[in-house]
Amino acid sequence: GDGRYLLAPALNCWQHKKDTEAHALLVRAAPTCSFNSTYYQLRGMVSRRLVGGPYFAEAKRCYELTIKLDPSRPDAYYNLGNLIHDDHFYEAERAFILSLELNAEAATVWHNLGRVFTDTDRHELSVKSLQCSLQLDPSVADVWCNLGLAWHGYGHFDKAKRCLEFSIGLDRLHVPSHINMGNALLGLLQPDAAIQFLERGVELEQSSSN
Repeated sequence: GDGRYLLAPALNCWQHKKDTEAHALLVRAAPTCSFNSTYYQLRGMVSRRLVGGPYFAEAKRCYELTIKLDPSRPDAYYNLGNLIHDDHFYEAERAFILSLELNAEAATVWHNLGRVFTDTDRHELSVKSLQCSLQLDPSVADVWCNLGLAWHGYGHFDKAKRCLEFSIGLDRLHVPSHINMGNALLGLLQPDAAIQFLERGVELEQSSSN
């Protein structure tokens, strides 16, 4: 029979974080879905959440097959970039750029591209990417926090502080914003204020892990 009828229940399992069940359904659907980009995209998303080396490799292969079958899907490049970001900065950068060439209106893709630039000490490019993200969606504390980090890397502690004020304004419990604010205030030679933010960051981190 046609395995495509299993894609909807597999997606439903994925949405409810029942990843092992979703994976089992997708393995069953495999024989008749070998030319279906949506199948590989979903299987990549499911595999990514299952722990372990074989699943990482499977997720990567599924995203690459999605792109091969349908090179016009920005979400496939984005997912591939997210998967490999921690280990392969420049490959992830290329994936995010290809995603943005297909859809330049995706705030999360600009954000993650900015993070790659920060991780590779290209703070000027990071600032530009994160500003693009915030123009599209100014309501995400994480992005303001990472823009603050990028300005800090650039040596602009005053601009870093302003961004981190926005970030904390959006989310009072945002741990990295408090830590980064402490570091920005140290850069501005305000040690007393810095200590308050650093201590608050540590407090928040401890209460969130309890």
